[in-house]
Amino acid sequence: KKNGQGRYLYVDGSSYEGEWKDDKKNGQGRYLYVDGSCYEGGWRYGKQHGHGKTFHADDEKGDDTSEEGYWYDGNKVDTTSIKDSVRDVDDRVKRLVHKLYETQSTKETCAICFDKIEHADFEIRKCGHIFHDDCWTEYKMSKFFVNDDDAICPCCRF
Repeated sequence: KKNGQGRYLYVDGSSYEGEWKDDKKNGQGRYLYVDGSCYEGGWRYGKQHGHGKTFHADDEKGDDTSEEGYWYDGNKVDTTSIKDSVRDVDDRVKRLVHKLYETQSTKETCAICFDKIEHADFEIRKCGHIFHDDCWTEYKMSKFFVNDDDAICPCCRF
């Protein structure tokens, strides 16, 4: 059985290079398809799982297009569809807070990365903590993948 780091060439010409566990792609790796497209990112039990990026070979234009996102058990996840009704702020309230934030002269810092939030593109929780959209999505998805559960605020644990 394949375990650890390695590269495997398939009969059809595709290949995988990355981590293996019990003969399955598991961990971080890169799968190159026969048509030139590839997936690079997380794997679990042989399926795309976690944060990853797909690269699609575009023969007509001569350039590659890519798409970044999250996969769960081999399926791409729409991160906006994962809701937490207990802790999510209503969309109307969120829009109002974003409008007020644009006019504010002092800017808050993200409670995850601690960088200033320069523009009104952020996530706010019912507890009042705010995060960069990307920071919150990454945190939310990591909790979803590990616990298969909602992400509580990393600051106040609500």
